[in-house]
Amino acid sequence: MIDKPFMQYLRFRVHTETMSEASDEGGTAHCFIKGQTPSNAKYIALGFLRDDGWVRCELLEQAEVGPNDFPGDDAKRYYTQAVQDEEVFVIELPEEHNGEK
Repeated sequence: MIDKPFMQYLRFRVHTETMSEASDEGGTAHCFIKGQTPSNAKYIALGFLRDDGWVRCELLEQAEVGPNDFPGDDAKRYYTQAVQDEEVFVIELPEEHNGEK
């Protein structure tokens, strides 16, 4: 039996300086971080997001997860990729902002 990798999943609401904080603007960041404590994973995720230009980041969810904790194929794929690469960051933007920050 193989133990599941120790993985932190964090979900943030993110905004750039030019986006309003209205509920219909901004994006959602999904962060998969392998082998870190909850507090270290949060610092890693915030560091990545800020370096990527997201200036306002609100943590919505954080949990230790396994491969079966996600109902969708995309999330399972991101989890599997994070097992290999140790970190995966996915930003979802509303349609009107796709391709730009």
